[in-house]
Amino acid sequence: MITIENMIEIVPKIRDNRLDFIRGLAMSGIVMIHVNSYFEFFHSLETAPVLLTLVLSNLSRFSVPVFIFSAGYFSRDKSFVEYWKPKIFSIFIPYLIFSTIGFFVKFPNWDFSNFVNCILFGKSLTPYYFIPLLFQFYLLYYSILKFIPPQNMWLVSIIALLSNILSNEGYLNLLPLSYEPISIFNFIFFIWMPFSIKYFVNPNSQNKSNYSCPEFLHLP
Repeated sequence: MITIENMIEIVPKIRDNRLDFIRGLAMSGIVMIHVNSYFEFFHSLETAPVLLTLVLSNLSRFSVPVFIFSAGYFSRDKSFVEYWKPKIFSIFIPYLIFSTIGFFVKFPNWDFSNFVNCILFGKSLTPYYFIPLLFQFYLLYYSILKFIPPQNMWLVSIIALLSNILSNEGYLNLLPLSYEPISIFNFIFFIWMPFSIKYFVNPNSQNKSNYSCPEFLHLP
């Protein structure tokens, strides 16, 4: 049976300039979002810079979905160790170290349950919510997404899109409130999108090498 793992592109060990360019824009967007947070907190009475950075911040909301999309695009089938080793050593361990330092600076009167909660939900330092979110997608891909057969592409795409919309509109509030900021449903369509694009661009191909960067990502 053909599954997504059969269709994922074997990406050579070179930089993809097109996606690097898009992720560069997303990085700039993330910076702008945090610039707005700075002005909102430290210069809330200065109307002009607050409004300007707020507009730029709202225009930059594409940034997190872009990083989620790229995580899905570059995911490919590997052995357990090959898949998880770089993620543990390059992402999780640095996250754990700096989150722990941030926690003890931020919460001098701490307890163990609060420490575990902050690590699991990325609360030690506000921008770090992205790491627990990202690891959910890594786990989702490795355990489920790569095994979905191509004939279910349309169905899964519709379910992912509806789940994303319902979550963003607040209709999935049965989940714990503490989980909401890192809810996988807030971005589920964006992690699924690269897999569906690769199939819809060439649904009849069984050759991994036929799957390249989608045409809409080809930049001048």
